[in-house]
Amino acid sequence: MDTTAIPPEVAEFPVQFRLSFKPFIAYLQQQKGSTSTSAARSHVFDYLLQQFTPLISEDSIDETYTPQQLEDMAQLLKLSVLPLLSNEKEIPYGFGLPIPLDLFHASDSFNALLHTFEGLEMDEAHNHKEKLRFLYQLILNKCYGVHFIKELTPSLSFQRVVNGVTKFYRLTINVNFVEPQHQGSALPPLQPEWTEFAKGHRTLDRVPSPLLLGEFVLKGFCVFLIEDITEEKTIQQLKEVFVHLQSDSEEMIYRRFEKAMRDLCGQPDIRIGLMPFIKINQQYVFHPDFGSRSVVLAMADFEKTCGEAWVEGSQQTMQERIAERLAQHDYPHVFCNLNKFSEPELQRLVSNGLQSFILYPIKAADQVVGVLEIGSPNADALDDEILFKVERVIPLVRELLLFQISEFNKRIQRLIRQKFTTLQPAVEWKFNEVAWQYLRAGGKKPADREAARIRFPQVYPLYGAIDIRNSSLERHWAIRTDLSQQLDSVASLLQEPSLDSERSQPLQQQTRYWREQLLEDLTPDTEESILLFLSQQITPYFRRLQLDSKTLEPALEYYFQQTDPQTGDFHQASRNYERSLDWINAAVNGYIEQEEQQLQAVYPHYFEKYRTDGMEYNIYVGQSISPQNPFVANDLRRLRLWQLTSMVDLAQLTHRLLPHLPRPLQTTQLILAHSQPVNISFREDEHRFDVEGSYSIRYEVIKKRIDKALVRGTNERLTQPDHIALVYTHQQEIADYLPLITLLQEQNRISPTLEYLDLEPLQGVVGLKAIRLAIQYEDAIVVSENELMVAQS
Repeated sequence: MDTTAIPPEVAEFPVQFRLSFKPFIAYLQQQKGSTSTSAARSHVFDYLLQQFTPLISEDSIDETYTPQQLEDMAQLLKLSVLPLLSNEKEIPYGFGLPIPLDLFHASDSFNALLHTFEGLEMDEAHNHKEKLRFLYQLILNKCYGVHFIKELTPSLSFQRVVNGVTKFYRLTINVNFVEPQHQGSALPPLQPEWTEFAKGHRTLDRVPSPLLLGEFVLKGFCVFLIEDITEEKTIQQLKEVFVHLQSDSEEMIYRRFEKAMRDLCGQPDIRIGLMPFIKINQQYVFHPDFGSRSVVLAMADFEKTCGEAWVEGSQQTMQERIAERLAQHDYPHVFCNLNKFSEPELQRLVSNGLQSFILYPIKAADQVVGVLEIGSPNADALDDEILFKVERVIPLVRELLLFQISEFNKRIQRLIRQKFTTLQPAVEWKFNEVAWQYLRAGGKKPADREAARIRFPQVYPLYGAIDIRNSSLERHWAIRTDLSQQLDSVASLLQEPSLDSERSQPLQQQTRYWREQLLEDLTPDTEESILLFLSQQITPYFRRLQLDSKTLEPALEYYFQQTDPQTGDFHQASRNYERSLDWINAAVNGYIEQEEQQLQAVYPHYFEKYRTDGMEYNIYVGQSISPQNPFVANDLRRLRLWQLTSMVDLAQLTHRLLPHLPRPLQTTQLILAHSQPVNISFREDEHRFDVEGSYSIRYEVIKKRIDKALVRGTNERLTQPDHIALVYTHQQEIADYLPLITLLQEQNRISPTLEYLDLEPLQGVVGLKAIRLAIQYEDAIVVSENELMVAQS
């Protein structure tokens, strides 16, 4: 047998192996002399001894045999050593020596498997330490009579891909007929350290006088057996899926799960579906992410001829029907040949290329939590034999489904906290306190109404806003540009000589009219009218022309390509504006979220932000929010310093993004100074915090209106690019900011010159003032790769 493929690690045994049948004869004699051996078995042993004994010379040290003798003995060994199989399948076996691998006989299946392996790897027993431990055990047992409860068995594992399915095998080496013989004058005395190492209680480097393995020769022969361990390895692979649930992506988890299931079933072309049954308020609900993993629900997605609304509804209805039916019939459903069934659901499987199908409900605590689906394009490919294999891994499948359901519920809770409540760590303690009051009152509103209120008195407000400069005008320009380009294209097509003038001329006149309207101005009414003209008159007319005019077909096809909102030129300006807006908002939002995590370390506070064309935020901070942490003036000072420095940082960030934006958009920065504390309370009807008292309400009114403020006596907007506008009412409100502004001036982050401005009266608000700070930009306008990636994502 060719042994060139056996890895060199196998040849690292420090002892010699020599072929001998003497240990086997000694084994037969021992079994024959055993008191438990029956007369019938004794005759078998007599026969074997009669066959083997004449071939062996008791006096010779090295036994030699002819090929025919070895073949005859191999046939006897096959019948006496190997178990008989009722299914008459040949056992992959071999007889010979392991190091170097030299077989005097092997079955055809053994040779075929060992020659086609894809990567032979050592099991745990075959790393260097375990090989030595095995040799110690063998010598100590045979030469010193030491008994080991846990014996090591040499083995190698390998795999091969058969028709796209990975099959796993284990080659075990039986050494029952191997006898170690010491070559020296006397057997060395047994050392306790040798036994400790052999049992695994000691490492070899802690054995002062190791056993001299080179003094031993191992005589006899080994029995090599190859067994299919695909199921064992597949179950191990499935277990590995759970080890990596928290670290792997969902796509990776499913890919590994499906691969393991196909290997387990031994069929590369089967389709695997795994669908958890999720509920909201005790009602089954459909989630596309889970539905995409289902074989049955994928069919509803396949039949898109009925429209998207029908698809979603059909998937929802189908999942509910499956869940409810399996809850009543919670046993495995095996359809070996789908063609024998007339039910519409099963025939739909056939129309989608499946011939056999398994639907296995998965239960937990007497509730069906999901379903495992297995479909094959071949009839009779899925039967009770496959079902038996699948049932071995059902506990693992159950855990995966429960994990999915748990993650879904966590996502729901996170979403509630992030999107629909104002529950933040800084104020969560107050919600817990009030919830406890309700619990003590038996779930009813406590008698002490004040104790039932979530209220934080005397907290300092900080407000800031980053806005897109002239966002309305920019959006207006983009829409106007796109519509103008499309109308120009329409006008060009309508002037084609081949067109019917009776139909095209009225459309030409209307097109000229709307182009003139665009040159004058674009009002919302004008925009809507142009869009209606294009969709209800131009589009139907051009569609008919596509069918009737072969000469115009390429030009019309190009026109309709440009109307695609995602890729067409007729939406290019609007896409550039929206992309630029999204990039800026993503960069600003990413900066604020990262800073907020660090800002909580300054002093616990309540933080909320709102998405507009830009972004604005509110911060409320004070002793009542964190009663355990003393609130001092320096805490408020540090937060105000962060307000100023963050505005400079954000301006620098958006300024660096400017050359990379599809449509150059600039930002303005605004801060409202307010030195007096306010009271805030949680409004149960709207589930948000709001201010209390007339003075606090005035603060809210100012916040909502100052972004449109004008400098007194001019039409100039207070907020300008490259500047920070700091609005205040009284000098006392700005006094705390002035030393911080001086600090930024010393750091050369803002200009030494400040603009002190009075503002025009706003609706319900008079007497506002402002300081405008010019930002000192860095010389190089360079955006980091990370900043650009964050913005584009």
